[in-house]
Amino acid sequence: MEPSKKHPDFFSHFLVVSAGDPAGVAADILPASILYWSRHRSPEQPLLVFGNTPDLHASPWIQELPRDLQVLKTDGDHLQADLLQIGAQDSGRVDLVLCDLYGPYQGQWKRLGIQAGEPNECSAWLAWLSLQTACDWITAWGCRGLLTAPLSKGWIDRVLPASQSGFDGHTGFLAQRFQSNVCMLMHGPDFSVLPLTTHLPLMQAGTALRKVTQDPGLVANLLQICQLPTYREKSWALCALNPHAGEEGLLGQEEVEWLNDWGAALRSRLPIQLVGPLAADGLFQQTELKKYRLILGCYHDQVLIPFKSLVGQQGVNCTIGLPFLRTSPDHGTAYGIAGTGQVDSGSIEQAMAVLLEGVR
Repeated sequence: MEPSKKHPDFFSHFLVVSAGDPAGVAADILPASILYWSRHRSPEQPLLVFGNTPDLHASPWIQELPRDLQVLKTDGDHLQADLLQIGAQDSGRVDLVLCDLYGPYQGQWKRLGIQAGEPNECSAWLAWLSLQTACDWITAWGCRGLLTAPLSKGWIDRVLPASQSGFDGHTGFLAQRFQSNVCMLMHGPDFSVLPLTTHLPLMQAGTALRKVTQDPGLVANLLQICQLPTYREKSWALCALNPHAGEEGLLGQEEVEWLNDWGAALRSRLPIQLVGPLAADGLFQQTELKKYRLILGCYHDQVLIPFKSLVGQQGVNCTIGLPFLRTSPDHGTAYGIAGTGQVDSGSIEQAMAVLLEGVR
């Protein structure tokens, strides 16, 4: 189906949301992100939510939306036709689209139902369905940004057919789906971190890191980050791989054999001051941390643990290198507190804020 001739780019205007795992905290926090959007949006930022809970169209939070907001309640079977009908009208306008994927879904696991805090094949498949449908929409029509709510890598992998197994998270999936060379930027208000390797066993980090440092796409993404005003305000730091930066080879050879040289080569390519490789254990002390806007880490937990500990609910997971900006809260499904009323929605609100404003 082609977009309306009267509004040829009507479908491409949306900020798109995939709803995550409905058995996790995604169901608790997603309404907060939509309400945040409703208070801070511009008229040129309509929102398309691919929801996957039974009560999407009858949720109490809908009553908190501004009265003048034009809301379309539809489902996956009728989305395009409903939007085309609106787009064909001279005064046609839609601000928020709530697209129900749960109702039309008649797959083998629907009988299991959804229960907060109790993931199963049904909740996993609905999370996958929301992500896939969002990506199908973006592939067909484009978007102005994507927000992804948390899902479980393990549960997703469990329900995928063998030919699609190996799902390692949003970042890798989106890179493959949109054939992009990407990196994970954990964006915070005062400092940010970028793990050069992401979701893999720690024992593979050194080998993977060396491969990543030889990829010109990484430099291209770092140069893109350099163009963002916030990231030009302070220096950047590069973590060493080994404790104490290897102690001149005593605690590991990677620094002396190639990481120091790569740091020097990268320094010559970036229009910003880069220091390191530095021992990671001292970088996150307050006196050191305030010197740097971005810290490049060699592996996931090296920088994600201190980032989440220090930034808390202010952190946002951003994917750099896609044809559009993708943001996500910096936490997972948290099944243990789902549906308890104890869930903090701060991170997904920040993710929506970054989606609205762009990474600055």
